[in-house]
Amino acid sequence: MIVRSLIAVVLVSLAQYSWAGFTISPDTVNFGFVHVNFPKTMNVQIKNEQDISQSLQVNYFSSPDLEIQNDCPDVLNPGEVCTIFLEFRPVFEVSLYTSLDVVGPTGKQRVQIRGRSFDNTPRSPQPFPLPRF
Repeated sequence: MIVRSLIAVVLVSLAQYSWAGFTISPDTVNFGFVHVNFPKTMNVQIKNEQDISQSLQVNYFSSPDLEIQNDCPDVLNPGEVCTIFLEFRPVFEVSLYTSLDVVGPTGKQRVQIRGRSFDNTPRSPQPFPLPRF
């Protein structure tokens, strides 16, 4: 029973991060392996754990393989939750290695984003070119 409880505590602590009065869950996004042309969606939630309103910004770089949107206001009220929507939609085999920053009144917290795409679609063999004489 104690071992099971300890494992549960470790898993929960890996899944979310509490920082500057915000809880960010999860603190790392790993899409794993995603098949080319089959998008995968994941979300990150941010909750204001303080009893006062706090300013909030979500900063990220755009990428052709990653769509990021959010419904986060400029000020998050006490207990309020906002969501960052991430969609990994590779069209080629790529490795996704990027991050986004959640900026609050006392600094920023980086959320790592990882993933990899693969394409196992069978391809028809290309004919050898005929020699020219």
